[in-house]
Amino acid sequence: MPRERNISKREIKDPQIRKQEILDTAMTLFTYQGYEQTSMRDIAKEINVSLGLCYRYFDSKQVLFQEAMNQYVENCCALFLSVLQNPNKNLLEKIEILFQMMIQEKDIHQYHHFFHQPENKNLHDELSMRICQHLSPIILEEVQKYCLDNHLKINHPDYLIQFLTYGQIGLLSHTDMPNLEIAQSMKNYMMILLKHEMNPDN
Repeated sequence: MPRERNISKREIKDPQIRKQEILDTAMTLFTYQGYEQTSMRDIAKEINVSLGLCYRYFDSKQVLFQEAMNQYVENCCALFLSVLQNPNKNLLEKIEILFQMMIQEKDIHQYHHFFHQPENKNLHDELSMRICQHLSPIILEEVQKYCLDNHLKINHPDYLIQFLTYGQIGLLSHTDMPNLEIAQSMKNYMMILLKHEMNPDN
């Protein structure tokens, strides 16, 4: 929960450090108080800065939240990209690693608690869409490379990537299924789709 602060003298901090502090504090308050119930004044009070200072960094609460979401997308994608762009693994090996990561997922990402609260499902779905948008070009590149290396072809690679990425959002939004079941189902569907779409390049 947000901690009470008894700081009478305000600290002067590097602008980037202060900006990140405002973001992190805001997301903590959003998590425990709710987005609608939290004001910019609440955020300023929590870190003992003036309201004007908060507005100097962010024009509004909405702008602040969008930047926090963008950061979370980048953090999530960085982990996926480290796997997808590993030159020592082929596409199928990378898929297996990604699904193992999904099974073992822990709240290691910044702002994880907020986006995974049941009442924030719509925001989580928006987050998933942004992650798919971010990763789709990289996945397409990896699929094309795998096909080239294995003398395969795909008639409609763009359609395939759409199914491989955005097609997972519905399953990921089901909070009543354990991670293992979700991951296994998604991997099975993905492998069936890849097998069906990849044909020998004669």
